[in-house]
Amino acid sequence: MNFMNRFAEKHPKAAEWIRKGGLFLIFSWAVTALKAVMLMFLPGLFHSFVGDTEWLFPGIPVELFGVGFKLSIIGNALEVGADRAYLVNSGLAFTLANLTAIFFGECINFPLQRNVTFKSHGPLAPQLGLHFLATIAVFLV
Repeated sequence: MNFMNRFAEKHPKAAEWIRKGGLFLIFSWAVTALKAVMLMFLPGLFHSFVGDTEWLFPGIPVELFGVGFKLSIIGNALEVGADRAYLVNSGLAFTLANLTAIFFGECINFPLQRNVTFKSHGPLAPQLGLHFLATIAVFLV
């Protein structure tokens, strides 16, 4: 710890960036782990409501190299297999589980990063709006 204190005295900007980078990674990994845990049970929960429903948008049928599939930006196709357990992690149920995990993860991640990591005191509405747009853009890409 003495080394870090000496380093912070000599290089305050670098020490600040190391602190911010470390907190950013810790919070991001923790939220990712939480979302992974949510994705263990949410597809089964949603499957009990929506069943075996395929939902794709736009769901354009395409054939590439002799393999047919449906091109989609959002949604998951139903997996075809002998074991019905695989159907829980596909279709509308899995799409809803993903969207729910992303939503709750960002509801936790945004305030932590804004208030703790970067100690931002700027206007909340524009920051929240830009974060929301960036989350949608990353999801779609």
